[in-house]
Amino acid sequence: QPEPRTIGSFARGRQLVAGNLLFAGYLVESDTTGLWDVDAPDFAFEAERQGCTWLDDLAAVGDLRARKKAQHWVWGWIDEFGNGAGPGWSPDLTGRRVIRWINHALFLLSGQDKAASDAFYRSLSQ
Repeated sequence: QPEPRTIGSFARGRQLVAGNLLFAGYLVESDTTGLWDVDAPDFAFEAERQGCTWLDDLAAVGDLRARKKAQHWVWGWIDEFGNGAGPGWSPDLTGRRVIRWINHALFLLSGQDKAASDAFYRSLSQ
C-alpha cells in the first residue's frame, strides 16, 4: 500500500479512537456517538470536522479500530451531507475533504462492499 500524501498525528488519532473529539479548541467526549451526531459548538468546530483532517490522524494510527471509525465517519458524512447541501460544501471545505478522501481511499475502502464503494465514489464525483 502506498504511503499517504498527508500524514496526521498518531497521538491525536488514538484520542479520536478513544472518543475524545478535539476540534477548534473544543473537547467533546463521545465514544459511541457518530461524529455527525455531535452538535458543533461553533463554526470553527464544524469547519474542522467537515475538512476531514481527522482522517489523517486516524490513518496515522492505521489499526482496525481506527479504520472502522474512519469508515463510520466518512459513510456517516455521505448519509448526512452527500446530497450536496450543508456546511461542508463551501469550496475550501470541499477541497480539504476531497484531498483527504483521495489520499486515504485505500484505507477507507478496505473491506467495503460494492454498494459502499459506489457511494464513496459517487460522493467524490459531486
